[in-house]
Amino acid sequence: MKGALSMFLALFTCLLSIAQDVSTELDDLNYEELLLLFERVKTDSSYAERVARAYMSKARDDKDTIKIARAYGRLALVFNPRKNIQFADSLIYYTRHLDHVNFPTVGYMLKAFSYNKMDSIEATTRYYIEAYNMAVEKQNLYHQVFVLDNLITYKSLWGNKEEALELQRTRHNTVFSNKYRRHLQKEAVGNNPVDIDSIHTIDKIVSLQNFAKCHLGLQQLDSAYYFIDNSLEKITAFHSMNSNRLMGESHKIKMHISYFKANYNQALLMGDFILRNPSSKDNPKALREVYMFKGLSLLELGQEEQGIKQLRISDSIFDTHKMGRVEPYERILFEKLLEYYSSQGNTEESIIYLNKLIHLDSMFQKKYKYLEPALIKKFENPKLLDEKQRLINTLQDKNLKSVKFTKWILLLLLVSFIILVYYVLRQRIYKSRFEALQRKYSDQDKDKGMIPKTENEISPEVVSDILEKLKRFEKQHEYTDRDISLTSLAKTFETNSKYLSRVINLKMEKNFSQYLHDLRIDYALSEMMSNEKFRKYTIKAIAMECGYTNAESFSRAFYKQNGIYPSYYIRKINKSNG
Repeated sequence: MKGALSMFLALFTCLLSIAQDVSTELDDLNYEELLLLFERVKTDSSYAERVARAYMSKARDDKDTIKIARAYGRLALVFNPRKNIQFADSLIYYTRHLDHVNFPTVGYMLKAFSYNKMDSIEATTRYYIEAYNMAVEKQNLYHQVFVLDNLITYKSLWGNKEEALELQRTRHNTVFSNKYRRHLQKEAVGNNPVDIDSIHTIDKIVSLQNFAKCHLGLQQLDSAYYFIDNSLEKITAFHSMNSNRLMGESHKIKMHISYFKANYNQALLMGDFILRNPSSKDNPKALREVYMFKGLSLLELGQEEQGIKQLRISDSIFDTHKMGRVEPYERILFEKLLEYYSSQGNTEESIIYLNKLIHLDSMFQKKYKYLEPALIKKFENPKLLDEKQRLINTLQDKNLKSVKFTKWILLLLLVSFIILVYYVLRQRIYKSRFEALQRKYSDQDKDKGMIPKTENEISPEVVSDILEKLKRFEKQHEYTDRDISLTSLAKTFETNSKYLSRVINLKMEKNFSQYLHDLRIDYALSEMMSNEKFRKYTIKAIAMECGYTNAESFSRAFYKQNGIYPSYYIRKINKSNG
């Protein structure tokens, strides 16, 4: 126990000295510089926290209430959702009696944002409604519009579509009013220079997109087309750093509309536009929808093989990023895959997609149960929300003061330190193996040829014929066929399996199984290095592309040959490519 305590104290002293150095550096920055630095480093939660706390310390020294509130707001953005909620609660509590246009509204918005990341639609909606009521009370039109955007989205997906349209009309009237523009200009005074025209134009474009989504939810497809085409016209005439993002969203909506109007070729065209749009590169949700609607459209056009391939890519993105954020119309993806594998008699795959559908229906039921009757009604009962929030806050305060927290904190720090040391050592080993692998594939002779040998039991003509067919087999990547075997390949080569096995053993100096593994792993490495889209697939999808039936056997073969796992290799390639 004394040894563990000594280790903890040494670690704490080290961290404290580092923190003091950073604090000294941050103390030299003014408020504006700290906020700009925070924006640059906010993806690094540890550093972003230090910046926000430096801002907080400076604000406390100056006894500046508003800046203290802003510090709480920044701290509510950098951690995991549950911890962010705690900082949002602190912001709400600190500013609850403050007469300010932004507070405590921002606290409720941040809280809703964090619950949305946890896919808790009931809590998300509750706190957005709380934020909306507060924004109305504070007469903050910008906050009202922001909150309505989110409520319109939830209602159009999970609730009453007509009510979503009513909310959108309220938002639209607000955005297109002179009062809203004057509000934007007033809020910009004293802050960094902002382009009011650009902000207002973006809000107008989003309004057209919202109308399109609402009419799509109501299956009023012609009206949806009208609004989305108008949005595309405005985006085309609008030159801004946000144009790509807005264009990608409008193309996505138009892809949905095109599919439901049975205009499948246009849906495919919209999908290709989105894939070329830079804003979709790091947007898994956009990518999974594109591949889903491309797959569905190809199926409707009778291109079953290509259609199922696109649907499987979409499914692989779901597996990578979890299924918690699925929207109602995406259920059709799993319906179509279940239908296809059932028709193929593939029981294993059918069970997989049946289980996914059961899981989805369970999630959907909870969301429909909450939003269908409750959204608009909640606007009318803010007192009930106040009372419920008071009870939640009381419970959270008790949990924070729990004795268990103090008992376990030391052990958690020690375990975390041990895990960190293990992780660093393992990463060093993997890095050296990665570099060795890169050197190997950059230096090796691509055309190493075959080593001639003499086999008394097989005629030279037969050996030559088999070798020629093996070259063609490798060149055409036929080894990616998951059903390939020594017997089936020998039959394709019009020879017997004994001859084929003997030639591979002698000429390749390996057995057939290892020969097949090496070809597949070399193919995987080549695609990972040269094909950016390939690196976005899940390991399962890559395994299937290379001829394996599951991710586990592929990962084992990859590790056995290269000493690192494919997921690590992909991360390093992506990092080295910038």
